[in-house]
Amino acid sequence: MWHNRRERAGFVDTPPTRHGLYALDLVVDERTHELLRRLREQQRGKTGRMVQAGDPARGMGIESGYPEYERRLADLVKAGYLVPNPNHTMLEYGYYEITDEGIVAAAE
Repeated sequence: MWHNRRERAGFVDTPPTRHGLYALDLVVDERTHELLRRLREQQRGKTGRMVQAGDPARGMGIESGYPEYERRLADLVKAGYLVPNPNHTMLEYGYYEITDEGIVAAAE
């Protein structure tokens, strides 16, 4: 017997991340994983975690504002790899924070 709808859907909660979010055991497709790798490269060597998704996505032929762009970023957020910027203006320009889990997943 499932304890809730999330278990029935096949999601398994993991311990909270440092952001207080619960990462889900979700598998992102190869193209979304490539976007994550490009975001990680953008952040490499910097002290902060802020990344801007527009340029890496355009480099893959994905235009910001289009459904594919929004879906891939939403998948990365759901997986716990990115956290949306709390400043709505910055978020509109595609700024996210890459999590520890995102950094590890990008290396895989």
